[in-house]
Amino acid sequence: MNRRWSYRIARSGAREDRGERRSRSRTRSRRTPSSVVGEPSLKSSPAAPAFVVRKLQISVIGYDAKLCTKAAYEAAYQVGRSLAKAGAVLINGGLGGVMEAASKGATEAGGLAIGIIPSDDADLANAYCVIVIPSGFGFARNFLVVNSADAVIVVGGGAGTLTEAAAAYGVGKPIFAVKGTGGVADSWAGKYFDDRKTVKVAVAESAEAAVTMALKAASRTRRRA
Repeated sequence: MNRRWSYRIARSGAREDRGERRSRSRTRSRRTPSSVVGEPSLKSSPAAPAFVVRKLQISVIGYDAKLCTKAAYEAAYQVGRSLAKAGAVLINGGLGGVMEAASKGATEAGGLAIGIIPSDDADLANAYCVIVIPSGFGFARNFLVVNSADAVIVVGGGAGTLTEAAAAYGVGKPIFAVKGTGGVADSWAGKYFDDRKTVKVAVAESAEAAVTMALKAASRTRRRA
């Protein structure tokens, strides 16, 4: 083979090599992020949601097992049941009395009841809590109960309930008292806790009304956040 033909063949091979490299480069540039190992792409997964809607979270506070009346227990049960039917998450202190009744109502209606208990022993929670958070914080867990909520419903209640309601007031949570359940609910319904007038404890004529009012207020609060 003479030099001229050798030169032409070499040039042709070089052009082919450059063409292959350009083709591979264009192929790489068209790849989606999911084609890169270790970098999964949400766009490539049909099961991945575009966004997640967080459910409204309502705290129910009130009498413990020692002080709970029949009227308060029944009202708390209806509150929990109504919250579950509305698709909201129930937050409570996880023990007896109003907490147990609300958890029972929510769970029996197919809802989610979360109990934040004072102890570090999850077995001390009432039997109706679907999720138990054993805080180990003692009654400082009261602050967790109300700060986890978009709104708070009060059913009866003694001194512990008063601390929870005051904590909710301090951070401006909407508060609703179920009328006729006694204790803190009846004592503070329609009132402010101090002269700052942060938020008035609203009066609910029934358990169902309290849930309706709390969900509306929680929705407004969530939109402002």
